[in-house]
Formats: sequence, structure tokens, C-alpha cells
Amino acid sequence: ELDVESVKIGGNMPIMANALGRFGISVYCIGTLGYPQIHPVFKNFPSACHLYSFAEPGLSTAHEFNDGKMMMAQMGAVNTSGWDKISEIIGIETLVRLCAESQLVCILNWSEIDVSTDIWKGLLQHVFPAYQAKTKQLMFFDLSDCSKRTGEAIKEVFILLDGFSKYANVILSLNKNETGILYRTMFHKDPGENLDDAGKELFEKLSLHMLLIHSSKEVIAVNK
Repeated sequence: ELDVESVKIGGNMPIMANALGRFGISVYCIGTLGYPQIHPVFKNFPSACHLYSFAEPGLSTAHEFNDGKMMMAQMGAVNTSGWDKISEIIGIETLVRLCAESQLVCILNWSEIDVSTDIWKGLLQHVFPAYQAKTKQLMFFDLSDCSKRTGEAIKEVFILLDGFSKYANVILSLNKNETGILYRTMFHKDPGENLDDAGKELFEKLSLHMLLIHSSKEVIAVNK
């Protein structure tokens, strides 16, 4: 028998937005939060979170055990709702306004969303060139687990990050495994055990304001 013990928010954007909102920071949350109605699980977000949804959310069933857990994901509309869907439902004018009003723009979960590269290209073509920020914004990227993505797809991310850096100060966040994947893709060799050295080498090759690398034991920040 399977008993559902709780239903809670998940996904990189909802978790990060919820955390920022609990600090009292005003957050525009754009994602698959339920459509045409917001899914009930997201209605308990802090009042500082303003929700903009364009599709139904994905689901993940977590089978939890004493020594770990197994996550079974049903991505659904998350993997098929690309730039055309976002621009149709949310609207380019709204996206431009929300980004122009923000000091920090977070773009999350590239690896696990099949149409993420399409979304990135839409933002670069239609949103960020459409306004001039008073001061250069911060733009935070968390790619998530890149292991299912091809080397060619990751190389395209390098090019797109360079495109975003023309409009904002780009911060890229990687865990230890993601660092290894990006390092091998770029340098065609293993990074070794010293994350500090690997971070400096990656930073020198990428157009970044800051590179963050986090493992279970340490966090490294590399900037100019």
C-alpha cells in the first residue's frame, strides 16, 4: 500500500521563490503553477510572492525510506510549454515589465526542462533587449543536474550565458557533480578533487560576474 503523507510545493522556482518571499522580498514567480487556475498547493505562498502561471505543474512522488528516497517525476506540461506558450499566456509586455522592475532575475532548472533552451532564446530575443535597466541587474542561473544533457546542449548553454552577460551581471550556481560535467565538456578532462582550481578555470572561460560551487562540505565563490 502507498499512503500519501503530505503534498507540498516542489521544483526549483517554487522553492527558491518561497524562500525569498519569506524574507519579505517581493518576488514575481513565473512558471507552471496551474492553468487556468493556480494549483491549491501554491496558494499558501507568502503574500510577497506574485504568481504568473502558464501551464499545469509537474508532479513528483517521493517514496521515502529510512536511508534515502526515490523520486518519481511526471513532468507533463512542464516539458512541452516553451517560449511560444509563455509569450502567449503571460505576454511579452508583461515579461518585459516584470524583468525591468526587478533587481534580481533568477532562471532555474535548465537541465530538467526539455524546452528550457527555447525559453532562454526567447528571453534573449524579446525581453532583455526591450528595456534599459538603471543599474546592471543581477541574473542568477542554477542549471540543475546536467547528467542527462548532451555535450552539444551544454556548449549551447555556454553561448547563451554569454548572451545574458551583455545585459546583466550573471551568477552561475553549480554543485560538485554539475561542475565536473561542465568542466569535462569544456576542457575534455576530469577536474580533479580541488573544486577551487576547477572553479577558477571555468570562471576564466565563461562570461560571468560570479561562479558559485557548492558541495556537501564547502561553498566556493569565484569573481574577478
